[in-house]
Amino acid sequence: MIIWHKILGVTLVDFFTDTPYSVEIEKELKILLLQLMEVNKMSYTVKDFQLEVLFDCFTQEEILKRFKPEDRLKGLRPEDRLKGLRPEDRLKGLRAKDRLTGLKPENISPDEIEFFENLIKQARRYNK
Repeated sequence: MIIWHKILGVTLVDFFTDTPYSVEIEKELKILLLQLMEVNKMSYTVKDFQLEVLFDCFTQEEILKRFKPEDRLKGLRPEDRLKGLRPEDRLKGLRAKDRLTGLKPENISPDEIEFFENLIKQARRYNK
């Protein structure tokens, strides 16, 4: 539910921008919050109210754009952090041993086996 006071406040701020007058929504919102708490006797904090106003005035995408990527990743599970990445990007920064963990020999194609055998032969020749 969008409270009409919020819309009116945002409209007034926009209307009086670049004029000698100023509109202070935050003070008005705090007064409204106190009135709501007295009438409904609900446990509602100023922070809850500010978040509600924020989500009513901006889309989630607009809010996220204001945060650095590092801050947006805080609180996410590691597997959720990796969801949008390509497999190559997920493996960056891992040691070779870690990248090989979980691979099964039967999943390696004959062409790949031949390629690695040739690499080993070349390495042995080079090290002699």
